[in-house]
Amino acid sequence: MLDIETQLTIDGHNVTLKTGKIEVHNDDWLSIKNASVDIDDIKIDGVDALPSNNKGLYIESPVTLCSIHNSTFTDLALGIELNYVGQNPGADIFTNTFTNCKVPVKSHSSNNIGITLCTMSESITTGSIGILIQGGYGITVSNTLVQQFETGAQLSLCKGFYLTSASKIYDTHTGISGANSEIFIRNGAKVELTLTAGVNLTGTYTTSPYPHYTSMLTMGDQGCGNIVDCYGDCITGSNFILNIDPIIHDGNDGDNNPSYNPNWISRATGQAGKYFNICYNQIGNPSHAPTLIYARKNFWVPYSTTNVAPTSSNVFIGSTTGSSCFNSNVARTYTPMTQCATPSTYDCMYCVGTLKGEEEEDDNGNEVSAASIVMASYESANEEFLVEDAPDTRAQFDDVSALELNYDSLTNQWSVTTLAGVTLPTDDSTVLRIMAAKVLYDDGDSTEEKLTAGLQ
Repeated sequence: MLDIETQLTIDGHNVTLKTGKIEVHNDDWLSIKNASVDIDDIKIDGVDALPSNNKGLYIESPVTLCSIHNSTFTDLALGIELNYVGQNPGADIFTNTFTNCKVPVKSHSSNNIGITLCTMSESITTGSIGILIQGGYGITVSNTLVQQFETGAQLSLCKGFYLTSASKIYDTHTGISGANSEIFIRNGAKVELTLTAGVNLTGTYTTSPYPHYTSMLTMGDQGCGNIVDCYGDCITGSNFILNIDPIIHDGNDGDNNPSYNPNWISRATGQAGKYFNICYNQIGNPSHAPTLIYARKNFWVPYSTTNVAPTSSNVFIGSTTGSSCFNSNVARTYTPMTQCATPSTYDCMYCVGTLKGEEEEDDNGNEVSAASIVMASYESANEEFLVEDAPDTRAQFDDVSALELNYDSLTNQWSVTTLAGVTLPTDDSTVLRIMAAKVLYDDGDSTEEKLTAGLQ
């Protein structure tokens, strides 16, 4: 047991803890810095009735190894705090249980963090956050349950938060809250049963070092994603790219199979929240905002009911030159999934592999396809990015992200300008790929340094 108000620091000496128990009072924690960390089968328990400013583990700048396996964290203000974890070694948080920890995992300016086969449970106390990420990239949550927190995951300056492989954020006020971050929900992962918002994401449009949005929500770039049983809005926020169209993803995922992978976005039965409540409110110049949101071949209804597309009354996507949006003036297309019947449970993977059926066409009656050069370049970069999120794979989006997007409000048409100064007309699906590439692209400077600078 750590004495009251004790912070035990081990600096520069490798730490291995196997099969044991640590009890901590309020204002206590174990701090490990500049060392390899190997922890397995350890119980860390808070001993005060009301946990306050106590932590299970504080780990800073680990070397060679950072592994926390098969351990339990109970009655703590903060379970595990990671600070300045580099791409190598990253951190492996595997098969751990967090009970009554107000914040089970917090990560600051850290990369390549894996949270796998973990369970995190609380009782929705004010300020409780399942996973708190402040800067970093490559944060992957796999086969993990996060339940009954005020916010399931809260992100800022996170270039790549991946909720994947049957992970579930369940019974929260807000499922995922993000600012200037990229969120990926894939491979059957769920945000389910939210009171206020499924995903609340905010970003900005910046011209430095190149024109792009700073936030993006991607669902189903691998497999499919679920944001379901929303009592408030399902997807809300401002100034971010919405990348949720299975038809476009089918051209990006490289699987070459004859099927779409439908996402599932649905409100709780009888609730008045919106599927989308999004505003592009860049004062003075909204011409860079999307003009058409693609969301075809998805599910929109509670389970075991006939799938129909959202109506205009339960969707708001607006663009404005002022500070607030008043008109839902951004077009969207929703052709719902019909080749596969709505499953009896919230499981979008039920329909993965369903034949595509009819060929999709755009509003002009043309077969939907991106401009071949953009399509080929994006697919090539995305194939490597799907394997690993790292600066060198993000750099592969340079050719597509370098294209300049132009919108003519008189003709309602987009065009792209190449580095050679050639301007060519293009379509909305190509615009989406270019906008996504601009968010994903890393210019080769140290991502860790840039994110850290933004958090000072």
